[in-house]
Amino acid sequence: MFNNWKNSVLTMTQKEFGELYKNGRYGADFIKMREYLKKIPDLKTKKDADAILSGTYDDKELEAAISKYKWNCIDEHSSWVHVRSKYVTAKKHKTPKIEHRLYLNTESVDAYKMITYFVEKCNKYSMPYYFKFDEFGNRDDNIIIYSSTADLTKYIEILKEIEMEHPELIARAKDPPILTGKIERWIGYGSEPTEGPNGELRSFNGVRAKSIEPIIDKQTKSWLMKNRYQRISYQGHNFSYQNYVALKSTEEFIAKLERDFNYWEKVHKNEAETKKIPYNQAKVTEKLGYDRQEIKENEFKKTVYDFLSRNIENLLINICSGNAGNLEPITMKFKNGAKSYFYIFELENLVRKMAKEIVGIDPDFASSLQKEIKNDARKQGIDPNKYCFDLHTREMMRIHYEQNKNNKNEHQTLGSLKTANVHTITENIDPILMAKKIVLPNGVQIPARQYIQEVVFPQLPQSGVVVLANGSLVNIKQFIEEHVMGECLNDYNGNFAKYMFEKTRSNMGVISLDYYNEKYKINPVEITKYIGAHFLDKRVTLPNGVDISFRQYVEELFAPHIPDNGKIMLKNGAVIPITQYIEEVLIFEIDKKEYRDINQLLFNTTIKNKGEVFILSKQNVETISQNFTQKRKLEQQPTL
Repeated sequence: MFNNWKNSVLTMTQKEFGELYKNGRYGADFIKMREYLKKIPDLKTKKDADAILSGTYDDKELEAAISKYKWNCIDEHSSWVHVRSKYVTAKKHKTPKIEHRLYLNTESVDAYKMITYFVEKCNKYSMPYYFKFDEFGNRDDNIIIYSSTADLTKYIEILKEIEMEHPELIARAKDPPILTGKIERWIGYGSEPTEGPNGELRSFNGVRAKSIEPIIDKQTKSWLMKNRYQRISYQGHNFSYQNYVALKSTEEFIAKLERDFNYWEKVHKNEAETKKIPYNQAKVTEKLGYDRQEIKENEFKKTVYDFLSRNIENLLINICSGNAGNLEPITMKFKNGAKSYFYIFELENLVRKMAKEIVGIDPDFASSLQKEIKNDARKQGIDPNKYCFDLHTREMMRIHYEQNKNNKNEHQTLGSLKTANVHTITENIDPILMAKKIVLPNGVQIPARQYIQEVVFPQLPQSGVVVLANGSLVNIKQFIEEHVMGECLNDYNGNFAKYMFEKTRSNMGVISLDYYNEKYKINPVEITKYIGAHFLDKRVTLPNGVDISFRQYVEELFAPHIPDNGKIMLKNGAVIPITQYIEEVLIFEIDKKEYRDINQLLFNTTIKNKGEVFILSKQNVETISQNFTQKRKLEQQPTL
């Protein structure tokens, strides 16, 4: 991992650094770190890598730079190590949108192997990644992989490839956390929780624990109150259930006394060793009032049990009715006057643990718990039927599935269609119309065929679908025959540039935007948020003499003509991001007198195809329109 990161830093181009520097993500300190890393060979051990990433340097600027740009991030409040390909590749990757989690529970000695294989596979398939792992492996989810909906199946396929290639690794893997869904025996699944009501981040297990724990607590206490006189058999004796609780409390209290004795014994032994004097166990006995052997004797156990059984009913009633806070700790006095306390919260914790035993005694208890948990799950945003899913995530996955299905249908629609180029486009148009003569705005008369090929064709969308200003879609044949050869010639005197600007648009109110390796879906008028602020106050004079800001010019005049893919094709066929076109072309061309009309500026600086367009039927266009409408409905549909 270190070597991948180092090599990404060293191979970063001037242009890539310039973009990151311009955006404020990288500074001059990166250059210093890069020069230092040039002297470092590829490393073979984690220990060597840690020495560089977490080492102390005389040059504090270098030390700070390594800490700032290193590929891993250690959680300040836990042993988690976070790894993002965005940092391993020196920010050449985008961070995956976090909508799902995959849980792995590998042997601690296998964790590094697993993440190494996972990263290698992601690199092979050009997949971004973000995961965290527990360096000490003391959890049942020591690797958590974060995923978007789009990438989820790809990550699962990668993990299955690892299983095929390294079966011994997977054979040693343990089951994932109990609350997660199981994709495979060793792969757990969980929805990424939405933010809390105050915008706070929430954990998968935390959300579910918040739902489950109060229900188990409430149901257990309710069962105990109703069934506390029920008789059970334990260790050859017959007890009421409340006396069984007294017996379990006795065992817990004595275990606590033994832990206390062991603790103070260790303290006194360390003190004796430090002072170089003999250890005297009598001091521990004097402090606590008992010795280890005494509390193990049956007589002592009986004394504690008798005391607790006399008071257990009152204790249970208060605990189970929510009045535990009013109770004083249970106090045991020893012969020398020393005291030990069994606190009420300890007894309450013991009561909560009874749920597992109650399930074995009363089959109806489990079904009652399940019913209550399901009822509460929806309130917590959890799918009651698939507890590993959040309702929001299930809905997003459904929308993603529907959108993919629509995209697939649309792709199949386009995949079997014919195309036309500048020479064959007129073969698809009514020959009677093509036999006409066209008079251009400058008075020159040319054949309709020439007009379509030279004036119209470069501005036809490659998709074969023209979006009219009112939002309706038409195919190229209909557009040329009914709109160009009709309205454009009759009402615009053949001024196709002006007609296209006023009567068509290039998007349906949503455009895609790639911005510093992040992808966005935005309303076209929002494009000014991604343009340098110093451009937006520039003044633009329109042909009618009205003076407006460049911001207003872009939002009101240009936005409808931004292609929906967020990229624009120049006259020379080069395709550039829309932000680059605005900052490097549009902002300067508007000062030219001949381009005061934005329609002429767009017509003279851009084209919409590279020499071929799809020829669609009306049915094809109708299918595309229906798919788009369905997609918008899915995107706008409220979710829980």
